[in-house]
Amino acid sequence: MQAIVQPAAAHPALATTLAPKRAAQHLAQVSVLFALLYPTANHLTSLRSDIGRGVFDWEHAIPFVEWTILPYLSIFVLMPLSFFACRDAAALHLHTRRLLLALGLAVVAYAAFPLGFQSERPQPAGPLAPLFSLLWALDLPYNRSPSLHIAVLLLIWPLLLARLATPWQRCAAHAWLATIGVSVLTTYQHHVLDIAGGACVAGACIVLTGGGGHRAWRMVQAAMNSGSRLAPRAGA
Repeated sequence: MQAIVQPAAAHPALATTLAPKRAAQHLAQVSVLFALLYPTANHLTSLRSDIGRGVFDWEHAIPFVEWTILPYLSIFVLMPLSFFACRDAAALHLHTRRLLLALGLAVVAYAAFPLGFQSERPQPAGPLAPLFSLLWALDLPYNRSPSLHIAVLLLIWPLLLARLATPWQRCAAHAWLATIGVSVLTTYQHHVLDIAGGACVAGACIVLTGGGGHRAWRMVQAAMNSGSRLAPRAGA
């Protein structure tokens, strides 16, 4: 007589309801790795002499929109929240693997294809100027393509949306998340090529962790469509 092994019994730690403590542990581990690898890659690229361009001429007409620093920086709040948005330990482990894979792919790309930001950055003088000064001091303009901001945004997007109950909440969340996507251009942090690279990294992370190519493409396509519809509003 053969023993029947239930999936939950085989992997009890991955089948339990998510505990906040477990989410906090994963968040801490991912945050440490991001804090170590991302600035290190940026610094190493800044020392190189073979930094490329990767920008279209028409991109220099993209306006600098000062207030979009707020949605841009909000991802540093939303990414931690995404760990607690996971419904169980299995979803948390999957989310952690995808974020770390995105970081790894991005760091490899930064080393293989070093690119620098090409548009001249203005000097903001308004109340948000200190935020730009802090951002540009900590984030050198060399971790360009793929945009890790975009990759992380696309990976946390469905997790955050799944926790919202009403249509108006989801619409508001879509609008804010799409604004984050646009903000990488209007804060003069990235070029269009970087956004495409970040979307590809997010899709690759989903496919490589068993998410399915069609699902990855639908998610990336929906997010990019939301961003393109919002772009004129951000540049107004």
